[in-house]
Amino acid sequence: MGLEVIHDPLTLLGRQVDDRAVTSFIAAFSGTLTAEPPDPDLPDRRYFVGEATEIELLADDRNRLQTIFLYLNRYKGHREYRGPLPRGLHAAMTQQEVRQMLGSPQFERQAGEIKYLGRFGPIDRYDFEDCSIHLQYSETHGCIDQVSLAVLSAVPERADLH
Repeated sequence: MGLEVIHDPLTLLGRQVDDRAVTSFIAAFSGTLTAEPPDPDLPDRRYFVGEATEIELLADDRNRLQTIFLYLNRYKGHREYRGPLPRGLHAAMTQQEVRQMLGSPQFERQAGEIKYLGRFGPIDRYDFEDCSIHLQYSETHGCIDQVSLAVLSAVPERADLH
């Protein structure tokens, strides 16, 4: 199925992972994703991942899509997501350009080290009425490296999470 079918990945949030639109999205970008075994410490989360794919998904315990991870600019060895980004965003945008377009983020963090996860570039999070958009920028080239789209109920409330 062609990329033209996916006009906005935000429309997939809250749908069942086996919904036709979600499976078409997966097929268009990664081909297949595999459900990771449930984590006993986080039984309400199911991750769907692939080998160096450009997308990954997080669903709740009822398989409703909660978060879509989109990897840009070959972030950490992933293939580059080339599909549409929401709200007029594009992969070549810098943090300054995003802020000029979307305004001040509801949450921001400077580049740094996160225990157990490693080094990360600067992060901004924008909360809208229907979703949250989390952007991580590259420390080296300044453009967006990762976009996470989430239902509002999946947004961590603690500032030490992202």
